[in-house]
Amino acid sequence: MPATVSNVHLVLTSTTSPFTFEVSHLGKTIWNGETSEGSVARDVQLIFPPEGVDLLIDAKWQGQKQTAVKIDLTPEGGDTITKTLWGTTGVNDVLTFAKP
Repeated sequence: MPATVSNVHLVLTSTTSPFTFEVSHLGKTIWNGETSEGSVARDVQLIFPPEGVDLLIDAKWQGQKQTAVKIDLTPEGGDTITKTLWGTTGVNDVLTFAKP
């Protein structure tokens, strides 16, 4: 049975703000922006296969301090999956989110 498109709730939280961010899936930007809030949220439409989904997270902030960016992904009808990236001026990494 092929995977179908479902609603996925994303929350990005940074310990340093303001920050700029871009979230990509399969080479396509699905969400980007700049915020002075510590946290931003959005619902996106994704095909979420059983083996999970790979998201490229690119975040940047001012200053040279150790910063964490937390990504909470909640698939439709599923439990929230949380991943964290650490960096000093930014992060750029692929994270795999699989349903538990």
